[in-house]
Amino acid sequence: PEQEYFSDGISEDIITDLSRLKNVAVIARNSTFSYKGTVTTTKDIANALNVSHVLVGSVRRSDDRVRITAQLIDVSNGHHIWADRYDRELHDVFAVQDEITKQIVAALTLRLHDGENETIVHPTATNNFEAYDLFLKGLSMYYNYSDESLQNSVELFREAINLDPEFSRAYASLAVSLMRQAFAGHTSHPVETRKRSYELAHKAVSLDPNSPHALWALGFVYMHRRQFEDSIAALEKAISIRPQYAEAYSLLALVNNNLGNADEAIRLIETGMELNPNYTLDYLFNFGSAYYIQGDYKNAVKYLERAIERNPNVAPLRVFLAASYVNLDRIGDAEWQIVELEMQHPNSSLSHWENTYPIASKERINKLLNDLRSAGMKE
Repeated sequence: PEQEYFSDGISEDIITDLSRLKNVAVIARNSTFSYKGTVTTTKDIANALNVSHVLVGSVRRSDDRVRITAQLIDVSNGHHIWADRYDRELHDVFAVQDEITKQIVAALTLRLHDGENETIVHPTATNNFEAYDLFLKGLSMYYNYSDESLQNSVELFREAINLDPEFSRAYASLAVSLMRQAFAGHTSHPVETRKRSYELAHKAVSLDPNSPHALWALGFVYMHRRQFEDSIAALEKAISIRPQYAEAYSLLALVNNNLGNADEAIRLIETGMELNPNYTLDYLFNFGSAYYIQGDYKNAVKYLERAIERNPNVAPLRVFLAASYVNLDRIGDAEWQIVELEMQHPNSSLSHWENTYPIASKERINKLLNDLRSAGMKE
C-alpha cells in the first residue's frame, strides 16, 4: 500500500503515452483505476468499458530495484497476445515505460500515422528518479481538493523542481495546485499566488511545448484569469497531441460553461465520458452548471447532488447547488449548503466568488450572486 502512488504514477504515464495514438481509444485514468484491487474479470471490465483489449500489470519496488510485469489480453478469447517482466534498477523505470508502450503497439499491429512513432515515446520528463518519486507523491494528493492535500502537493512539487529545475510536469502541477489554493481561499496572498501560478504554467510549456499536461495546466490558469480564448487554444492543442485526453475535454467543457455555451459544454462532456466511463465529479459538475445556465434547475440539482456525494470539499459544487435550490424555492436546502460551504471555506463570500469565479458575462455572474444572496451568503 505504501507504494500505491508509485504504481499509479507508472500506470498513468503508460496511459498517457498510449492515448497519443489517433487510431485507438484508450480509457482514462479514473475509469481504469476504479478496478484496481478488485476481483472483476478482464472480460467484465472490457464489457463495462467497451474495449477489446485490457492491459494488466503490477509494480513491485524494493530498495533500489523495481519489477514491472505487464500482459496484454485479447478479451474476445482471453488469450495473452503479449507479456513481459522487467527487473531493473529504479532509475531505469523511464526506459521500461517506453519499452512497454512500444511492445503494446507492436502486439496490436497498429499502423501508426506519420510521426506517431516519435510522439508515443517522448523525451523523458525527468531523468532524476528522486524528483520523479516526489512528483508522484504530490500527484497522489493533487486529486483531493482539501486544504491539507493541496498544501502537501505544493510542497512536494516544489521539492521535485529543486531536484530537477527542468521538470516540466512538476511546474505544471504546481501551477494548478497554487491556482486551486487561490480559488478556494486557502492562501493569505491570493493575488501573488495567482501570479505565480501563471508564471509556472508558462514555464512548464516553455520547457516542453508538446506536453499535454503542461498545456492543460496553462488552459486551466488562463480560464481562471478569464483569458478564455487563450484557454481554448491551449486545450485544443493538448487534444491535438493527445486525442484521447478526457480531462482536456472536461476542462474545455467548463470553459464553455463559463462562456455561457451550455450546449457545446454538454457535447464536450459527453465526448469526455466516452473516454472516461467511470467519470469524476468534474463531469457531473459540468452537467450541473450547464443545466443551471439553461434554467433547468431540477437537472442541475440532480447532477450537483451526485457530484457532492463524490467529494464534499469542492466549493463550486455547493455554490451552484445552493443557487439551483433557490430557483426551485428550496430555500432551506440552499441555506444549508451555504452553512456547509462557509464551515469548509471561511473566506467564502459574495465578493470572493465575484472576484474568483471565472464567468465571462457580467449578467450571468450577477444572476449567480443574487441567487447566493437569497441563499444567505454573506457579502
